[in-house]
Order: sequence, then C-alpha cells, then structure tokens
Amino acid sequence: MKTSEDANKLSTIRDILFGEQAREDEEKRSSIHKELKANLGQLQQETQSQFEQVSSELKKLHNLITSETEQRITSGKGANQHITHLQNTLDESNQTHQRAQSQLQKEFTQATDELNKQSQKQHEELSNKLELAAKELRSDKTDRGDLAKMLRGMAEQLASEEK
Repeated sequence: MKTSEDANKLSTIRDILFGEQAREDEEKRSSIHKELKANLGQLQQETQSQFEQVSSELKKLHNLITSETEQRITSGKGANQHITHLQNTLDESNQTHQRAQSQLQKEFTQATDELNKQSQKQHEELSNKLELAAKELRSDKTDRGDLAKMLRGMAEQLASEEK
C-alpha cells in the first residue's frame, strides 16, 4: 500500500516539475506554426490579388485597343496604312502584355519560392530551437534510478528515525 502511495507522490512530483513546461512548449510551437501559416496565406492572397488586378488592367487596355482598332476600321477613316499601323500597335501591345504577364508570373513564382524558402528556414529554426529545448529538458531532469535511490535512502532514514 505504501509503495503505491509513494509511486503516486512521485508521479505527482514529476508532473509538477516537467508537465507544465512541456505543455507550454507545445502551445508555443503550435502558436508559432499557426501564425506562420496565417502570414503565408495572407501574403499569398495579397500577391494573387495584385496579380489579378494587373491582369485585369492589361485586359482592359487590350480591349480598349481592340475596340479602337475595330472602330477605326468600320468608320472608313483609316486607310490600309493606318490599319497596318494600328495592327502593329496592337501586336506590340499584345507582346508587351505577354511579356508583362510572363514577367509577373516569374516574379510571382520567385516570390512564392522565396516564401517557401523563408518558411522552410523558419520551420528549421523553430525545429532546432524545439529540439534544443527538448535536449535541455532531458539533460536537466533527474535520472529515475537516481531518484529512486534517493527516495529509498530517505525512506530508510525515516524508518530508522521512527524506531
């Protein structure tokens, strides 16, 4: 009966010493992970929104140029030379649009890659910190065998004092 009470007391002492710190470390890690995910999601949404705005503006410009070209053709004011000039302008605009869209895609990909690298780096740093904290906890805690010997010795001293 006394052994199970001692074991319960030992378990309670162990929970008091190490349980709260382990829970706090896990909560901190979880909080940092959630914050990192939220920041990445927000950045990705902002980047996508900006990309969509630029794309929308380019489409509007393309539609305006196309509309203007069609109006000039139908109005009969432009001769073949004027039409050719407008067509060249439209082609250049399309090429510019394609280059700009390609450049935006590259920048978006680079930004995404950079964010992924930063995320991976932060993940590694956090993992290393967590691993270091775990090592410190392991090295700081008392060996079970030593603790059992110490408690046995204390029990023997108490038993001998009672006699």
